[in-house]
Amino acid sequence: SLLRLPPAPPRQARPGPDAELAHSLGRGPEVVDDSAALGEALHRVLEWWSGPQGLRQPLERLMAAASQMYGLDARRSERLERSVRAILASADCAPFFEAATLRWAGNEVPVSWQGQDMRIDRLVCRDEPGEGAAVWWVLDYKLNPAPHTQAEYLAQLRGYRAAVQAMQPGEPVRAAFITGQGRLIECTPLVADLPA
Repeated sequence: SLLRLPPAPPRQARPGPDAELAHSLGRGPEVVDDSAALGEALHRVLEWWSGPQGLRQPLERLMAAASQMYGLDARRSERLERSVRAILASADCAPFFEAATLRWAGNEVPVSWQGQDMRIDRLVCRDEPGEGAAVWWVLDYKLNPAPHTQAEYLAQLRGYRAAVQAMQPGEPVRAAFITGQGRLIECTPLVADLPA
């Protein structure tokens, strides 16, 4: 059962003024491609914020540490801040980061499906009004404002959902993208109909 799943292992941080903070919260890769750096930084801030030590640190410090870790310039650091704040202020997205309302939550959750090892950005189990049962949510972070229009993103989300369904048979599993604009885009019907 996923409720007993251990947390994902930490990653290595690059040295710098906020390296001690980054080291205490989780680690990052040594080198990140510029095109992926902003997305990686967003993932890292959300992971830290929703982790056991995140709420002990001001959000501004977490964003500064991620910006430094991934070598973001001022423009990309501002975009990171806008995205993080949009997500955490969103009435649709924020509940997935409120530990007190979740039965279970994990970041960078490792799963396997059809011989592929994958990591789910965020996986939560929570009570859904009107559902009568706990629901698992597979959440994939994307900076793209319309990730549900990209076939490769949908296929990836379908794989994540199928892996969770295999581990939690008979339990409801929904799938959604969380965008950098603070939108929750549920794709359960879209991915459910994709071929395996």
